[in-house]
Amino acid sequence: MSNGNGKGNGYVSKGAALKAQNSTYTKLTGERDAQLQGDEKEPEGHGEFPGVRNLKKIAFLAEYSQTGNLSAGCRAAGVDTKTGYNWRQDQSHENQAFLQAVQKAKLMAIERMEAEVHRRGVEGFEEPVFYQGREVGKVRKYSDNLLMFMLKGCRPEKYRERYEHTGPGGGPMQVATLDLSRLTDAELKQALELSAKVQGVDQHNPPE
Repeated sequence: MSNGNGKGNGYVSKGAALKAQNSTYTKLTGERDAQLQGDEKEPEGHGEFPGVRNLKKIAFLAEYSQTGNLSAGCRAAGVDTKTGYNWRQDQSHENQAFLQAVQKAKLMAIERMEAEVHRRGVEGFEEPVFYQGREVGKVRKYSDNLLMFMLKGCRPEKYRERYEHTGPGGGPMQVATLDLSRLTDAELKQALELSAKVQGVDQHNPPE
């Protein structure tokens, strides 16, 4: 039986997938807030980010995995962007679990954005219709641009733009060649000096 969108009852929409991801995010932030409001003991780790025990880093990861925004992650953790940068640059053994968790959070955010692009491009989204200032219904719209954007990322060899350059009358482009053998030694030297000058190269002190 169709559900009105041409899909069977067994179809799991991307919207449902987004709700599941949002549920994970709510769990992450809820646990984070409970920890921050309670005692300041470091937890044993987090289910989504095992091995990360710093409360502020967990808060950062929870927000980053949802939004894909590093600055938003820093705000959620209550730290400035410089601190967040230093966290991500710390290559010490003790920080390896956090660095791995950052990559996982980034992938989670990308997958969430891809799901949203798919939802808007394939399933569409409802937009309210107003008449004389009152909402009278909804219309389902689709984003062709988002769908093409996703196709270009998945199948660039097929969907990327192609540019073809031709010469006069649609023929092949003519590439000029220089016959340096026709120049005298003095003319060749002058040509080299002019070329170096255009490129900003000092002939007497060439770059190493």
